[in-house]
Amino acid sequence: MLPVLVMRCLNVRICIVTNAAGGLNENYDVGDVIAVSDHLALPMLAGKNPLIGPNDDELGPRFPATSNCYTDDLRTIAQKAAKEMGFDHFLVPHGTYCFVSGPMYESKAECRFLRMLGGDAVGMSTVPEIVTAHHCNLQTLCLSLITNKVVMTGDEGAPVASHEEVLQAVGERSEQMQALVKQIVTNIQCDVVPKLPPLRSISTVVPDELRPENQAKSLSTSTIWHVAFTGVVVGAVVSFAFLKSHKV
Repeated sequence: MLPVLVMRCLNVRICIVTNAAGGLNENYDVGDVIAVSDHLALPMLAGKNPLIGPNDDELGPRFPATSNCYTDDLRTIAQKAAKEMGFDHFLVPHGTYCFVSGPMYESKAECRFLRMLGGDAVGMSTVPEIVTAHHCNLQTLCLSLITNKVVMTGDEGAPVASHEEVLQAVGERSEQMQALVKQIVTNIQCDVVPKLPPLRSISTVVPDELRPENQAKSLSTSTIWHVAFTGVVVGAVVSFAFLKSHKV
C-alpha cells in the first residue's frame, strides 16, 4: 500500500485503478468494463486488512467508513467519457467487486457463494489499495475488465479459468481501455479537479526515534545477550531431540 501513501504525501487527490476480473453476474460478457460501485472483501473482514496496525492520524481516522469508497461523480465521469468515445456499449455503470486473496481461481461453490452475497465480479487485487486511498482522503475510480466468465454448478463442460484466457481478453481490450482512461482523465481535469478542496499537507519528516540507526542503538547490551542466549538454548534442545530420535 506504500505507493498509495506516497501519492497522498505528494498531494494526489484522485486515483484511477483498473483490474482484470471474472464475471459472476450472468449478464456480463467478456470484454465488459465495470465502473465499480461497491466491494466485498472477505480476506479483509477476516483480518488481512491494510489498515491493521498503528494508525497515522495525519493520514486518516482510526475507523474510516467504507460505504462511500466509490463516488457517484467519478463513475458519472466514466460514463460520459465512454459515451463520447462510443464505448458505452461495454461500460457497465455499477457493480460489486469481490476481492479474494488467490492465487488460485475460485471453485464452483465459492463462485456461487460470492454471487449469492451480491457479487458481480471477482478478482485478487485492488480493494486493499482502494481502502488505503479512501482512508487518506483520495477519491477513487475503479474500472474492472471482465476477462472470463466464472464456472458454477450447472456449467459442467464449460472451459475452466486460465491465466492465458485472462491475458487474451486484456490484450483485445487494452487499447480501448487506455483510450477510455485518457478521456476520463481529461474530463476529470475539466469537471472535477477545479471543485476539489485542497488537501491538508502531510509531514514527511521521520521522527528521530523511528530512524533505523536510532532504533538499532536502542537495543541494550542485556537485550542482545538475552537474544543470543535464547538462540543457544533453542539450538541445543533441537540438537538433543534430533540425536535422541536417531539414537546417535
